[in-house]
This record gives sequence, structure tokens and C-alpha cells, in this order.
Amino acid sequence: MQIDPRYTIIVLSIILFCGCKPTARDYRVSARQKYEYGDYAGAITDYSEVLRLNPDDLEAYIFRGIARAHQGDLAGGIADCTAAIRLNPNQRDGYMSRGGIRHKKATRAEQLPTSHRPFYLNPTLHMLISTELCL
Repeated sequence: MQIDPRYTIIVLSIILFCGCKPTARDYRVSARQKYEYGDYAGAITDYSEVLRLNPDDLEAYIFRGIARAHQGDLAGGIADCTAAIRLNPNQRDGYMSRGGIRHKKATRAEQLPTSHRPFYLNPTLHMLISTELCL
């Protein structure tokens, strides 16, 4: 389900008008909308705010990393995905996203161990589908 970006702007405007401080969730919703509409720079800014408010947010690290990769900052994208992996080494999305970015970087030798890590974590996993790998 996609939310109209105007809705996000209205919600953030109301929050600011009321004198309320936006929460990490508010920034996450805004960042996701910006990401889905291709505003990667705006998404990176909002995900950075999420991480400022909640430094243990795995989703923010992963999506900021993917947005950075879309902007051409592959090293920054890999660093963000690695930070997510450090927070939770058993969560596969960080490995898959980092592997996709490394693949985009065309360093197949580095990409293989990372992208196969989820299979070691869950041997019964037959197929991984990640729309985020289509950078």
C-alpha cells in the first residue's frame, strides 16, 4: 500500500505546527515515501534523523544504505548495511542488501560470501526474494 506523499507532508506540517517534535516513526514514514518516489537524497536525510533519534533501527540503516547506493555512494551503502548486520547478525536483509550493493560495485569475489550468509543462518531457506537487490 502506497501512501500519497502529500499525506506525509500534511502530517509533518501538522506536527510542526502543533509544536510537537517529530518522532523516529514520523521520519521513517516520510523517508519511506521519499524513497519510493525516487527522492533518495531526502530519504537519506530522513533516515539519518531516524538514526539520530533511534540509533538501533535496523530498517533505517538498511534503507539508508540502499538509498546511498542509488545515489552512487556505494561505500556508504555498504557501511550502513554492515552497521545493520552488527546490530543483528541473524537478520538476513542486511546481508542481502550489502551483497546487492557489492554486486553493483562489480566485486563478485566480495559479494559471494555476503549474499550466501543467509543460507548459513537458515539452511532450509530455498529461495530469497528481495526487491531491493534491483538497484
